[in-house]
Amino acid sequence: MRPFLLLLFIFSLFSCQDIKHTEKPENLIPKDKMADVLVELSLLQGAKTANRSMFLQLGIDHGEYVWERFDVDSLQFVESSNYYAENFDEYQEIYLEVQRRLEVMKVKYDSVREIKELERDSIRALNPKDSMERAKEERFRDSILRLPVEEGTMLPEPVSLEDTIR
Repeated sequence: MRPFLLLLFIFSLFSCQDIKHTEKPENLIPKDKMADVLVELSLLQGAKTANRSMFLQLGIDHGEYVWERFDVDSLQFVESSNYYAENFDEYQEIYLEVQRRLEVMKVKYDSVREIKELERDSIRALNPKDSMERAKEERFRDSILRLPVEEGTMLPEPVSLEDTIR
């Protein structure tokens, strides 16, 4: 039994010696450009996930858009991605840069959204009634001003939008 295990161990040791490594492609995408491509792909994939029907309806192919924008093709991207994946430290640098950029964008857009919400809230605080309530009041006031009213006469109820649609 021991000679068999020894033979199996030696065989497994030598069988792993011919691992072929990915050679550096001639058209390797530089790290900074690869980070740009990955950021754009991440943003487009998120947008596609959030609004898939719009992408399908408009026939938007996010891959083609990215390849044209950054002047790369899908084969070049795959070869570069495979090369960087084998060189873990370089790929990790790229992905950390992608993560950093996405975080910066998130903070920026979150702060813009907060400012817009504060503006909207301050406008609402100045005028608490919504637009439908204001429109009803204005229409009612206009109809009252136009009616000749005799003393002791009851004013009619204003016509609602639902009544006019029917």
